[in-house]
Amino acid sequence: MARRDTRPDPKEAALAGARCLNPHPEQVTDPEFLASDFFDARDAVQVKYEMVRKVRAGGAPVTGAAAAFGYSRPAYYAAAAPRLRMPPSHAAQLTLPDGTSIRRLAAKIMIGRSSRADIVFRDWSVRPFHAIIRWEAGSYILLDLGASSDTLA
Repeated sequence: MARRDTRPDPKEAALAGARCLNPHPEQVTDPEFLASDFFDARDAVQVKYEMVRKVRAGGAPVTGAAAAFGYSRPAYYAAAAPRLRMPPSHAAQLTLPDGTSIRRLAAKIMIGRSSRADIVFRDWSVRPFHAIIRWEAGSYILLDLGASSDTLA
């Protein structure tokens, strides 16, 4: 009886170690991606990059591109969001609509209408806790906290 090789795939192990392993590579259905030997649906970074490129350079609709690469629309927008590549202690700057600048950004900044928010907007279209700017994995990320009005960056 032949023994099955149970050693893990080294590329899969490397992707998992770097926290870049796509948990659902079988959901990638984009024909151009699958037709190339260069692309690997197990590589979440590569899949997300190609999903964003398909929309930005290829003109594909967000919903279609997200589905073809096995992600949701919110996941597309998170992947496509610009990120500041500097730690919070460096010269990051946030400029508010009224022209006020915040030069030192904390690791987490709450934005909203509540007096408990770090940045307070006195506007009824802004929820009491509208959004958070958070330092995560080397980038600042803007998280909308379910506001019915849009959060624009």
